[in-house]
Amino acid sequence: MFYIGYNWFRMTYEMNGDPVNAQKILDKVVLLMPKYLTEHPDDPRGYINYALNLAQVGREEEARKLALKALQLTPNDSMMQYYAACLYAAMGDLDLAVSAIAGTIAAGWKDIDWIKRDPDLDPIRNHPGYIELMKDK
Repeated sequence: MFYIGYNWFRMTYEMNGDPVNAQKILDKVVLLMPKYLTEHPDDPRGYINYALNLAQVGREEEARKLALKALQLTPNDSMMQYYAACLYAAMGDLDLAVSAIAGTIAAGWKDIDWIKRDPDLDPIRNHPGYIELMKDK
């Protein structure tokens, strides 16, 4: 299953002002991902992707558990840390989001400018931890 493709379709619908079809795609992914993860239990990107989708449908506690699973599978993966930061920021878990951004940088993420301008991270811009992280960057 190419679950990333579903996200692309959903985002295309969203960008084109079609929330009904975007929601249909989201609902489909939420139904398909448990089976996929049962068949591919070591796919950290699958877990984080599913977590992001669950958060969008309000299933935040499940999303947190899946994000943790993804991070446990790949503790030094800067991209996984980054996705987790975006997820936590979207759910309002600002301390966790800042911690994940710190993990992103520690794991070797080089594009600090993207961190500074990614709208997914807007919720943490005024967080003291974020300000401290970005102070010398």
